[in-house]
Amino acid sequence: MAFHLGCLRALNTLGLLDQVKAISTVSGGSVIGTAWAAHNGDFKSFEHKIRTVLQSGLVKAAIRNVFSPLGFKVVGSFLIAAILSIVLLLLRLTGRLIACFIPALKPLSRWLGALRSPWRRTHTRSSLLEAAMTDLIFGDTSLQDLSAKPFRLIINATELRTGSAFRYSPVHSGSWRWGELISNDMPLAHAVAVSAAYPLFLPAFDEVHQFQKNGKTSEHRVLLTDGGVYDNLGLGVFWPGRSPEVSLNVLKVDSIICCTAG
Repeated sequence: MAFHLGCLRALNTLGLLDQVKAISTVSGGSVIGTAWAAHNGDFKSFEHKIRTVLQSGLVKAAIRNVFSPLGFKVVGSFLIAAILSIVLLLLRLTGRLIACFIPALKPLSRWLGALRSPWRRTHTRSSLLEAAMTDLIFGDTSLQDLSAKPFRLIINATELRTGSAFRYSPVHSGSWRWGELISNDMPLAHAVAVSAAYPLFLPAFDEVHQFQKNGKTSEHRVLLTDGGVYDNLGLGVFWPGRSPEVSLNVLKVDSIICCTAG
């Protein structure tokens, strides 16, 4: 965030920030890029707000939420997932032992080995980060609230089940695999938390959504994580030759300015 604050300040000093046609953000860059897109004041007031957030820290705010009702849900969800994982592990080990002593029961062993937890963790450490960003930066602002902006905001994430890009914008969100989200009025803090859920520290968001593609509606379970897993620079949306018949958020730009903290 601090790195990209410097980038935005430089663009503002050069008089380029007001000429931006689209901003594509990834990972930690999604936090500050989206904060700038949602800000209604001048750059000076925006910088002051971000400096305040950097001084207080998102991590501290997330930790404070551990002792909230959301925190209890996160802990409970983790315990249920852990218990189910242990039970499934014991079942798999039991199946292998049975197959060793009774070869005729190998199909049962394979069936036990294929079992997966039915529990879908809807509250994780990533939820605490989302709550912290809601409190400190975005409030109840939604994607649709940015639809009147003179530029396009695109927040990049990764869908792990299909290994494809998953992108949010006020115009439409989704992926080429599943199509466009039918309901696109989600909190900005959620879209940013998905994009910034760095896999080593933050679990992926396990969600079920309804999509529309080629005039057909379908429902799919998706695992959403850091956009850098698929596109570390967030430049995929700007490549020439992308077809609107296949991809969402197809834009034509004359120049690309890439700021990478990597």
